[in-house]
Parts: sequence; C-alpha cells; structure tokens
Amino acid sequence: MIDLGKQQPVKHLNAHFLQDQNAWIFFPQTVRFEGSVDGILFSPLAEIAGPPIQNDLLIQQKDFEANIPEARVRFIRVIGIPQGKCPEWHKGAGYPCWIFSDEIEID
Repeated sequence: MIDLGKQQPVKHLNAHFLQDQNAWIFFPQTVRFEGSVDGILFSPLAEIAGPPIQNDLLIQQKDFEANIPEARVRFIRVIGIPQGKCPEWHKGAGYPCWIFSDEIEID
C-alpha cells in the first residue's frame, strides 16, 4: 500500500515486474490496483492480466500499466496474484513460484 500523503488525482498506474524462470520467478497471473481515500475501504481502479506461462528461460521485464478515469485517492494498493505452482515442465514443478516487482509509478 502506498500513501500519497493527501487525496489527489490519479490517472495512470504502472507496476514493473521481473521474470526469471530459472530462479522460479514468473510474471504475475494478474495485477490489481485499488484506491482509497481513508486507507480502509478500497475500490478497484484497474486489473491487468499477465501473459500465459511459456517455457522461456530468458530473463524478462514487463510493465503492468493502466490509464484510468481520473480518481481522487490518497492510498493505492497494488496486488500481484502469483501463478501458483511452477508448471509441470519446470524444474520446480509443483512448488510455489515467486513474483518480483521493483517499481511502482503513479501519475
């Protein structure tokens, strides 16, 4: 959860994710952005589906971004929903996979 310090307009959201399947890190299944004026009650702002899992050992980066109708919020919550377990073709098949995000941008 990110506190913007005061209620202000938000129209663009972006969360940057990493995929390194060799390290069991996959893009999220879904990324949800939610907004709130009080930090208690949140409303959905955007939801972005991740790409389907493919057997690809290249290290990749992806932005999950959304332009939204202008919302006036103080708090932004970013929720990355993991893929769950590593797929059957993966060396960690059946074990939980990770999601990594390093940057969140709010305009």
